[in-house]
Amino acid sequence: MLPFKYRLTKKNDFERVFRKGRRFDNGMFVLTASENGLQYSRFGFAVGLKVSKKATARNKIRRQLQETIRMSIGDIKGGFDIVILARPTIKRKTYAEVYSAIRESFKKGRLVIS
Repeated sequence: MLPFKYRLTKKNDFERVFRKGRRFDNGMFVLTASENGLQYSRFGFAVGLKVSKKATARNKIRRQLQETIRMSIGDIKGGFDIVILARPTIKRKTYAEVYSAIRESFKKGRLVIS
């Protein structure tokens, strides 16, 4: 599980990221990043009803996304609030495909430490 200090929890934080952030879309999800002025980055995950009507399926996808970030947290630049919004196509992807797509999106957004 992702440590609490790395999580976005407040509605205002999500709204600020969606309003001011840069977006990177790859078909499986939309990654939105906004500067936060902290030493570390924080992450939020949104998996809506369009992805699946079943809460168990949405929670599984959310857990996969969180685990991907937890495994990569050392490589991600600090100072950003990042929200990952899942799209319906993510249901048909394996964990390895999701992991590589997230890594590519972070590289595309220059959010990875070189």
